[in-house]
Amino acid sequence: MNSARLITLCLLLSGCSTKGTLQQLAVQFADSVEQDRASRAQELYLNSITKTKTKQPSPQLKELCDAKATAACELTGVPKWTPMIHPQDRLSIYQGLTTKTETYINVLRHKHQELVYLHYPLGAHDKAFRLKVDRRSSFPGSDWIVEQFHIKNLNPGVTYLFDVIDQQANLIDRRQFKNLDLDKSKLRFSVSSCMNDHYAESLAPMLQKLNGQNVDLHLFIGDNVYADKVRSLPAGPAHPEQLWDRYSQSRRTLSFYKEEALTPVLAIWDDHDYGVNNGGADYEYKGSALEIFQQYFSQPESPGVLRKGPGASFLFQAGKHRFAFMDDRYFRTPTKVDPNGVHWGKDQLSFFEQELLKSNEPVYLINGNQFFGAYQKSESVEGYHPADFKKFRAKLRSTWPAVVFLSGDRHLLEIMKVQPKDVGYSTLELTSSGIHADITPASKNPRNPRQIFALYEPNYLVVESQVQGNILKMKVKAFGQSPTEPEYLRHFRVSKSNAKSEK
Repeated sequence: MNSARLITLCLLLSGCSTKGTLQQLAVQFADSVEQDRASRAQELYLNSITKTKTKQPSPQLKELCDAKATAACELTGVPKWTPMIHPQDRLSIYQGLTTKTETYINVLRHKHQELVYLHYPLGAHDKAFRLKVDRRSSFPGSDWIVEQFHIKNLNPGVTYLFDVIDQQANLIDRRQFKNLDLDKSKLRFSVSSCMNDHYAESLAPMLQKLNGQNVDLHLFIGDNVYADKVRSLPAGPAHPEQLWDRYSQSRRTLSFYKEEALTPVLAIWDDHDYGVNNGGADYEYKGSALEIFQQYFSQPESPGVLRKGPGASFLFQAGKHRFAFMDDRYFRTPTKVDPNGVHWGKDQLSFFEQELLKSNEPVYLINGNQFFGAYQKSESVEGYHPADFKKFRAKLRSTWPAVVFLSGDRHLLEIMKVQPKDVGYSTLELTSSGIHADITPASKNPRNPRQIFALYEPNYLVVESQVQGNILKMKVKAFGQSPTEPEYLRHFRVSKSNAKSEK
């Protein structure tokens, strides 16, 4: 029953003799009228958007524009009208798994927002398509909802718009996105980790620089959310409610998710987004943690492109480029250092071995912890689980294709040369950690005999990669806080038979 009928019934039955009751019902009635008007505005906009090729905009659109409905004003051709959306007012939106013809876009919104989502080629409103929610995720008691959109039939080289319209037909957010050419011979990608939202204000320029690198793909390789910390203080192991709250808070805080131009992101977790510092297989809520991670990072299975493995692990293939994202938490021996413990578990290693042996093309192996690092006895597979790592290196030496190691966690940037005595051929480990975190100073890091270069400030890597048969060619750039120039730039060539640097 609406508020107008309630007021009438109340008066007839003499059930609202007090002035306060009438005033309360009157307010409810006014709110109801406003909601109906807003709903009609949104509906009118949607009905009109496909008619924008006519020379004269409809009177209804002009009426909406006169009422300051910004999305309608754009369609009426108001002179010099340009959408003005302040970055701080944007929603939290990011682009997940993307192929030549499809993409997933992930939106975090307040539960009381009634929004409509559209996508269309830049400059072609008449081709606007209203998007249906592919997956909606929420958590009891939380005000925040995650919605995933699966957009198909993308064309190469076309810039698309993703518009968000509120109930008053206002354009409240607009992003640009493209497909990902999986067949290109050269792939340019970034590597970053440790995005602590408690440093968001002081380190925001790092994320802005990262967004300005014009890469094809961002790799977030662990500690993308500090779910086990509340107000920068340890608060783990995190229970599911805390996990959801910290994921949503981080998404709302970090400027990366409010940039106008979207770039595809692929992510794997480490201990802080897992939910417990140095956590392993005994974490009570690991099932809930995995579910929440997968709800906030849209990277579902895609034939020939993304194959899911045990836990959070997966294999991504972009043409000849292969990326193995390894889950170093879900199956890990619980104790911090265990000479006989396991780091990834038998099932996960079997999955990657089966998939990677299908080709001799090189692979980027991605892990939260460093792979090689026993020189300092912490935060590395070699230091935590030496026997397990020895068996793993034997596989790399004998049957696996050539690999380059990508890692994070250490709160420094480090480039290591891995020798033939380690895996049977020369290769590299590239560590990028702390784009948004406190940094471990050089004085507290013991000497690493494998180290080629190190940087002790907020950082990220950009890699320009090309695969030719079983040879991987890389141009590696290490970025710190310098406004534009990399702190390190070098060319490398890696294969099972040879690895050398090129000046």
